[in-house]
Amino acid sequence: MASLRSRGEFVLATASSGIAAILLPGGRTAHSRFKIPIDIQPSSICGIQKPKDLANLIRFASAIIWNEAPMTNKNCLEALYRSLQDICSNNAPFGGNVLIMGGDFCQVLPVVRKGTKAQMISACIVQSHLWNHTKILRLRQNMRSLHDQEFENFLFALVMVLNLPNQMTW
Repeated sequence: MASLRSRGEFVLATASSGIAAILLPGGRTAHSRFKIPIDIQPSSICGIQKPKDLANLIRFASAIIWNEAPMTNKNCLEALYRSLQDICSNNAPFGGNVLIMGGDFCQVLPVVRKGTKAQMISACIVQSHLWNHTKILRLRQNMRSLHDQEFENFLFALVMVLNLPNQMTW
């Protein structure tokens, strides 16, 4: 995000939760930014109107970042997919916009009110028809640890204490 913005490009920063959103410069929740319905259904669309400022902002963006994406219901992602195609008058995925989703699938599943484990798993974005068109990149180097020796030591100690597989280079 910083790299794109340093080149004068416009990036929309969103997150699935309010806590994650406030950690992003200019971040907002995806529901707030894209007007995703709270009571999401498989055929829902976002409440963005084509001739409004928000639609112009989305068309102008070089990229959209969605942090904590794994905790999002797949219907939210699919609603954004359909809405961006409409707003941008482009049938390419997400209306031709670059969508960068970040997050850890080992953390939180999507919330399904009074849902069973199977319903929560079914609501995951990996169950969406869009997932087959997703390019997955894995974090190999923790960027904060490059310049923060104390944080690097903390991460290494955490890996050792929790007996986690050390997949990242520190």
